[in-house]
Amino acid sequence: MACIVSIVKDQDIKDYPKYPPFDPDIGYPEYPFSQALGEEENRIYHMVRLALWQMGWDAANYGTANWSPLSEIVKPGDIVVIKPNLVTFSEANFKSTITHGAVIRPIIDYVYIALKRNKGKIIVAEVPAQNMPLRSFNKAVHCTGLARIVSCLRERGVPIELRNCSSERRYFSGFSSKLHIERFSGDPLGNFLVDLGELSEFCGLNEMQYGYGCSYLLREEKSHFSNRKHEYSIPRTFLDANVIINMPKIKTHNIAGISGALKNVLGITDKRYWIPHWRINEISSQQQGLRFLLFKLRNFQLLGSCNQYLYKISYNIRNVEWIINRMIKKLLRIKVSERPLIEGIDWRKNDILWRVIIDLNRILFYSTKEGKISPYRQRKYLTVADGIIGGQGNNPLSAEPKVLSTICASIDPVALDIVVCDMLGLDYKKVKSVTRAERLSIFPIGSGDIDDIVIRRLDVHKLSGNKDVESNQAIKKKK
Repeated sequence: MACIVSIVKDQDIKDYPKYPPFDPDIGYPEYPFSQALGEEENRIYHMVRLALWQMGWDAANYGTANWSPLSEIVKPGDIVVIKPNLVTFSEANFKSTITHGAVIRPIIDYVYIALKRNKGKIIVAEVPAQNMPLRSFNKAVHCTGLARIVSCLRERGVPIELRNCSSERRYFSGFSSKLHIERFSGDPLGNFLVDLGELSEFCGLNEMQYGYGCSYLLREEKSHFSNRKHEYSIPRTFLDANVIINMPKIKTHNIAGISGALKNVLGITDKRYWIPHWRINEISSQQQGLRFLLFKLRNFQLLGSCNQYLYKISYNIRNVEWIINRMIKKLLRIKVSERPLIEGIDWRKNDILWRVIIDLNRILFYSTKEGKISPYRQRKYLTVADGIIGGQGNNPLSAEPKVLSTICASIDPVALDIVVCDMLGLDYKKVKSVTRAERLSIFPIGSGDIDDIVIRRLDVHKLSGNKDVESNQAIKKKK
């Protein structure tokens, strides 16, 4: 079965509009708030609209007030969860690190149309990084305009809410070795532990070799990944959804290779410190020496409470290395454009994180609302990726900007990530999460072979006023 990947590029778009709630500046026939048009030009709204049109949904009604492209997957009464990437917040790099509200806004509008205006519920939900303060999440939703979007649309009668499903923050402060745990309200619906058992990609591996991305107390972490148990804590908001709309930020990732549709699903678990990220022997040559020895020592349960101290020492060594690297780069005046997409990190050798990515995507597609794995898909799915300003470099939590001027959409996360790899200049065959997901025959994530991918690409030229709508209709007739 052919799988469509819709790509819309506008080379004139280098940034996002400034003023939320990012109303369109054009009165499209189907737009549900005809009295609320924006004064600022909003061509990103237009790009997302075109990306949905290229999917071929509800084509007969295109250009009329009845056009409802998302009715293909959204039905009245559905609970629709929109999952952006709001993993962290950096004042300097948030546009290249997290999903922008200007891309999310048109998707909310078209979900609202598909729900017949008020029959159902829209939830924008995310589990940010384990050490992200609540104030940083609030800054993220403020600076991206998402908080303003949600409040404005609720005033207009849209059944929408914003949920931070994180249940706690774990971190060390200063040079103290004391672990701090800050509790949050988390998902109002609670959580389920979903055990993939032998279906997990970790089945058969030696858990003593695991290294953890947010390592604090290894006894707690390893209790969830041992023998035949491979369980994840999943907020019920995601499991209760009838439809998931995944909205990643397109960027490189130092451990996974890319952060796209598949990788963005890591944000559906609220106990990320349970998750293995690498094997101990995969630490790159840049991380050898004392820090490598400390990671080795930390892996033994006999050290007990010393694990906290060893982690803190290795953590501070990493910070010193980072500061020195930044100083050297500034002194040498190295420009972003001269740097490779992923420098100095041997992500191709990582044999762990891709397994987590596959596991969580299987949970997203096949877990029932009660946290049990079903042989049948449990929810409809769509990815709409924010590639207006992508991210590159070592750190996906503070990615360096790479202007792509692109919106991508597909119901197949594997197909979309193959296209994303090409956009970022990477060979998808070297990105293990993508190649493994492509080959799955039992509980598959994608919907077909790479030969079945149909790419529909549209380059948009700058138009204004009614010509914008007319150009869409002309393109439709041409196609």
